[in-house]
Amino acid sequence: MAVHNGVNYNRAKGAEHTSTTIPAPNKGIDARSNLASMAMDSCVYSYNVVSSEEGLKVRPGYREWNIDVENVDTEGLGITTLISYTSATYSKLYAVSNEGIFDAATFDDGPWVGEALATFSTVNASAGHGVWVPYIDQSGEEWIFYADSVNGLYECKLSAGTWNTYGTDGGTGFTGGTVPTVGNINFIVHHKQRLWFIEEDAAKAWYLGVDAISGAPSQFYFGGKFRKGGDLVGLYNWSVDGGNGIDDFLVAISTGGDVLPYRGSDPTQPDWENKAAFNIGQVPLGGRIAAEYAGELYILSSYGIIAMSDLLRGVQIKDINQPGSLSFKIARLLRGEIRSKGDLRGWQIGFIPSLGTLVVNTPLGAGGNYIQYVMNLGVGGWGVWRGVPMVCFTEWERGLFFGSATGNIYAMDRDKDNITITDPALPDINGEDIDFSILTAFSTLNQPAHQKQVQFIRPDFIASGQPVFEVKPVYDYAISELMEVTGSDPDNNVDVWDTGTWDTTLWASAGENFAFNTVFGGGGMGRNVAVAMRGSTGWSTTFVSFDVVYSEGRSFGL
Repeated sequence: MAVHNGVNYNRAKGAEHTSTTIPAPNKGIDARSNLASMAMDSCVYSYNVVSSEEGLKVRPGYREWNIDVENVDTEGLGITTLISYTSATYSKLYAVSNEGIFDAATFDDGPWVGEALATFSTVNASAGHGVWVPYIDQSGEEWIFYADSVNGLYECKLSAGTWNTYGTDGGTGFTGGTVPTVGNINFIVHHKQRLWFIEEDAAKAWYLGVDAISGAPSQFYFGGKFRKGGDLVGLYNWSVDGGNGIDDFLVAISTGGDVLPYRGSDPTQPDWENKAAFNIGQVPLGGRIAAEYAGELYILSSYGIIAMSDLLRGVQIKDINQPGSLSFKIARLLRGEIRSKGDLRGWQIGFIPSLGTLVVNTPLGAGGNYIQYVMNLGVGGWGVWRGVPMVCFTEWERGLFFGSATGNIYAMDRDKDNITITDPALPDINGEDIDFSILTAFSTLNQPAHQKQVQFIRPDFIASGQPVFEVKPVYDYAISELMEVTGSDPDNNVDVWDTGTWDTTLWASAGENFAFNTVFGGGGMGRNVAVAMRGSTGWSTTFVSFDVVYSEGRSFGL
């Protein structure tokens, strides 16, 4: 103890080296929690790494499936809708642009000039952003119906393989006195063996008889129950156990954010009943704003992702994104996206069972980047895909396919990005490494008043080849992202004959993974510590953990 002028001072404590392990934050992004209280199994951001059971896995890369499907040099705006269908008889993938509908099921099936199965009469920025539904009629004939807000309703009898304006292959189309205008129909859904149709800028819908694909349609008016006004955005199925067994509701959503669930099979019968009325705030543009999964219907809105079961249980809209809700941790981010880009086309929410993920695609804003919000359904963690040029997507043949603004279709089933059709002879060189980046939650390391200085950081990966990366400690809530890391490890010649280094290269069998780690020096000082990492990889890669060695000290008087 030191004494000076009658005052006792504690001697400054010398630095102590301590080590800890920070597991990969596989609960994903937490944009809701305060930075000082965020759990260490979450992270501030994660780009191109998504939660998985093993840690944080770098997202799949994409390869060209079909290129130049439409002529974007003239009036084309790229592929805006993908239609997929698989049955015992057919496996179909159709691409829709603002110019028409194309058969895209065969790999590298160009040239495409003049090859549209249907050519749209009106070509503008809204054409081609549509919805579609499969249907099997009473005779067993398989159909696909497609509708958008510009060119109306189209049909495809799969046995014929052609696309035509509605009523051409089906014979009669709409019959009777008052019928909808085929060219105005922008939405179609199949509910309880009936086809329902919505016209552009209308608050009513039309429906056909049971098992019918044509005939005299009936009208049903929804607008009187829209407390916020507006027109119908879409009608969606919701399979739910309402207490009397599993039943399908028909959920109507308006442009004003009103949500009306209906129960029953026939609007003319007494069992047809509106069960409730809700408002979920602003919904983004287009009809692809809701998706059903495992008996639940999820809806995109300015509040985040809304579950219909929460609404029906009486959960207040202000409480809809509490812990346990699907979008609790990213609701703030989605609100910002919808606020800035809600009037742009390209919004889509959908489940990809083959990847075990929920994908929310957002439009490309002015001067922005392509962004998708992706949740691992098993872990419940969110991440962001960045730089994937996705305009629309679908699951087909147990894989994720997407359309781009350049008129290309891509399959997401590789370890690199932008693998081209034109250079398949160089599979180890063709394509671009995937850039990934994360920032962990901040931690006091159980000593909130103590200064810490990170000495060393060692990330641990399991991968089929060496990723390239940089790591840096970040202190006291200084949220930042490292510069992009490019290049490759000169010693990383896995499985490349005549290039590998003898006695050094790892010769892997198919699907085999190795452990990779590199020690990085630290620097800086602060009371709260996080770790930022950025890297690139052209291999199947999963980040597992950080080992952190740090020194700890105290200030005078503490």
